[in-house]
Amino acid sequence: MTSIVHPNTVTIAVSDIHGNLAVFTKLNELITKYPEANLIFMGDYVDGHKQGYLVLQKIRTYQQTRPNQTIVLKGNHEQMLLDYMANPQDQLWLGNGGEATLKKWIYELTSRGYSIERDRLLVKEKNMDMLNWIDSLPIDYTLDNLYFVHAGLDWTRPNPFMTSIEDKLWIREEYIYKSPYNTNIFAHNFTDKTIITGHTPTVLIYGNYEDNSRPVFSNNFADQTMPCPIKKIQYSNEQARYFIDGGNHVGDSRIGNIAVFDQTNGELIDSYQD
Repeated sequence: MTSIVHPNTVTIAVSDIHGNLAVFTKLNELITKYPEANLIFMGDYVDGHKQGYLVLQKIRTYQQTRPNQTIVLKGNHEQMLLDYMANPQDQLWLGNGGEATLKKWIYELTSRGYSIERDRLLVKEKNMDMLNWIDSLPIDYTLDNLYFVHAGLDWTRPNPFMTSIEDKLWIREEYIYKSPYNTNIFAHNFTDKTIITGHTPTVLIYGNYEDNSRPVFSNNFADQTMPCPIKKIQYSNEQARYFIDGGNHVGDSRIGNIAVFDQTNGELIDSYQD
């Protein structure tokens, strides 16, 4: 777990951009509002919308122009991309939006289209630096009282921060709920950090607290057109968990969520929610 106590006390967090360039207009507005803020990208930059390659380029530019204020994490879609580039028989990425991403990537490089295998080889030939950069991205990050990870933590671990890399990229119900077999009662936060995750569009997160101390999230699973607001789960005397995946990949006009946190107390202080 990479950790730092940063002199800046505000962090802007965005996750699950999924190839949507429109996100950056709103992101830049928040950066203008909080020019000294840290900026953390939380994974899943590709797939969904087709502009994944251009999104990766823009994120690298932020990292190059704001090197002391920008953190970029890896998501499960980046790992699927890397797995396919290393082994063409591992085609999980292609079935999760990667084929469209790859075709557009090659078109941006060559203005032409080729076979899937030729496209894969061309990316390795022309953009190995990009692949190496993606491979080097950390899985999680701590800024003061905030802990960022793409998917979540495994609460069965004696130290949840020692969750496997695979689970930090992929875990879902086991992190959100007290039991993966009872997706109605929210899990506790067994750490001393406020945890921020993406990965799961918040429209899919609903349930109750085990002591009925908080209102129930409405079950709007069936309505995929509804916005996915930032959701906060917090038991008394525990740190909060924030879920910020705004589901921008489910509609052409969706931008998703951008969250602004106070690092010192873990509170959400501003946001853009679409």
